[in-house]
Amino acid sequence: MKMYGILFVVIMMSFASAQAQSRFSYRDQIDLPKAWQITRGSEDVKVAVMTTGVNYLLSELDGKVERDPATGAYGYNFAEENQLPLDDHGIGTCEATLISGEDYGIAPDSRLIVAKSLSHNGGGDLVNIGRSVDYAIQRGAKIIQFGLGVSSIRQGDYLCEIVEKAADAGALIVISAGNNAKELIDDFFPGACGFDNTIVVASTKDGQTLARFSSWSSKYVHIAAPGVKTPCVDHNDEVKKRSGTLISAAVTTGTAALVWSHHPEYSAQDVKEALIRGAKHVKDLTGKVKANGVLNAYGALTVEL
Repeated sequence: MKMYGILFVVIMMSFASAQAQSRFSYRDQIDLPKAWQITRGSEDVKVAVMTTGVNYLLSELDGKVERDPATGAYGYNFAEENQLPLDDHGIGTCEATLISGEDYGIAPDSRLIVAKSLSHNGGGDLVNIGRSVDYAIQRGAKIIQFGLGVSSIRQGDYLCEIVEKAADAGALIVISAGNNAKELIDDFFPGACGFDNTIVVASTKDGQTLARFSSWSSKYVHIAAPGVKTPCVDHNDEVKKRSGTLISAAVTTGTAALVWSHHPEYSAQDVKEALIRGAKHVKDLTGKVKANGVLNAYGALTVEL
């Protein structure tokens, strides 16, 4: 009976270990455990999240979201014009927990700035997006989790103006390639703006293949990152498995925070170059993204520029 009991415990421990490995497989896909031996981020590297807001009251984000020194608020809500940038959608908090959450974050020692530009249904206008970027720059954000892109020349001109402001401020903007399962062409903005401070991210399913929903382009998409059933904490404090290039962008943003923490002398262009040159080459991604591969945190930290 005792041996059966011991065997049962061993089996259960093995099962729990397998579950944990499966849950955090995105970490292994980007060599994050090795990267964490070098750095887990820095309070000096501030990352702006500017989609649907963030539930900064969660224990997962305790101490991660910086208050605005001018108002004492946890950021600003440009969608509703108030000082309560709480997430009422879910994706913004998911991004935040993937970037610097205590348990799920890529760079848990980095800090967040919240600028809510989108409403509860994920909609919004470009003016509020522009104001959110201005706010992030004014607050000293080094990296901006921009997220979206558009296929409109008229809107593209305005987005290019926004990106240029960030470039002048020395900030890196991380953009999702989109979930339209198509090759991006010259009307994809702000990816087509031509500034060196933007990095566009596609999604991989398992670190080896392009996700079926992900858009791609060897001209405008720089790298791919995990983005299929990736766990994060939503605004209701529930762990969800999310898919999409916005998730991949968040993973990349967190990795960029690691790189800048380890190399504070780098410029935004240097961080971007390290992410691309440190990528793991993957056959299925060759010709689909500029890096011809998938994000690798350890590679980005250790590659020589």
